[in-house]
Amino acid sequence: MTPGTKLRQYRQAAKLSQKEVAEHIRVDASTYGSWEADHTQMKSRYLVPLAGLFGVSVPELMPDELADHVAKPGQLLSPPANPASLTPDAETHYQEHISALKESNRDKDALLSNLQARIQRLETELKKYGWGGIIY
Repeated sequence: MTPGTKLRQYRQAAKLSQKEVAEHIRVDASTYGSWEADHTQMKSRYLVPLAGLFGVSVPELMPDELADHVAKPGQLLSPPANPASLTPDAETHYQEHISALKESNRDKDALLSNLQARIQRLETELKKYGWGGIIY
């Protein structure tokens, strides 16, 4: 299945218009439409926001020839068995997608660290007023 077909199916399943999706990820509707029509390929930086909007994993939005080589939740990254078998475009996209996944993990780690620090501050404040720690 082509990336554009995947985008269209996920967008329609989410009951969103092309314009709504484009606004969510801050691109022109014509740009998003060209992705769905497979006239142009989106940059990997849009994978994470689109996956979140559609409620799917990043590999589900990737071209089929690359998705099998990307880690699923709980798995380690699986490089292509024969990297030379990838076309130059596929190799470029593979590297872009790997970078996007790593960036996504860094963002999640930063968010988790921020939340943990906020919880510690709140627990300190609560202890000042005689409350115990937060139970979670």
